[in-house]
Amino acid sequence: MPSSSSRTYTQVWYCDNCNDGPISTALNPYCPSCGHQRCSYCLVQMIKIRSERSS
Repeated sequence: MPSSSSRTYTQVWYCDNCNDGPISTALNPYCPSCGHQRCSYCLVQMIKIRSERSS
């Protein structure tokens, strides 16, 4: 079982205008589907992503 230190999280958002997502907050301030700029009504979440294991 992996330890909790091997877990990595990233912040994503879901467009309030067209419901597209998840969209990376680090890469996209605008929705790639409809062009809506992320606003206070867009849902922002932290999601767990896989981390690469070193050999």
